[in-house]
Amino acid sequence: MEEILTYRQNLLQKFASLAAEVSVALAALPPEVLINPLPSNSYSPHQAAAHLRDLNDKVYYPPIQFILDTSSHPPEHLDEIAWMAGHYQPEEPLADILQQLQQNHQALIGRLEHLPQSAWSLAERHPKWGVCTLQWWVEQCLAHHVQHLTQIRIFKNSRTG
Repeated sequence: MEEILTYRQNLLQKFASLAAEVSVALAALPPEVLINPLPSNSYSPHQAAAHLRDLNDKVYYPPIQFILDTSSHPPEHLDEIAWMAGHYQPEEPLADILQQLQQNHQALIGRLEHLPQSAWSLAERHPKWGVCTLQWWVEQCLAHHVQHLTQIRIFKNSRTG
């Protein structure tokens, strides 16, 4: 049991730091490269930030909120490519995107920090992935952030190095 408690503490700490890490990595890029595609991705750094914010709000946070608050609506499957095609706004200031990403992320962290350990095993049925626990959703959101953060850092290093 001690190993699970330690794992969940580390998971929450990593999860809590990611939105700020994405902001720092993007702030380090010169403005003129924010529209260039990232390696292994069709998104530019600006699009990646909007993608993270929007997928958090549309894919990852809703099931977590649903598990924590059964009065919310069950999550629906989102076609992320169609969502980005219809909702991405290249003229939206990056600072606004990053502020929203961090605010929404911190609000969710505030809820997760005070959960009893038993809550991490609570689950919901997702239309695409089946029964998923709260812990699984946090792990998936973390992995998604890490994927894009890695791409941003590789992009930054290729531009500066």
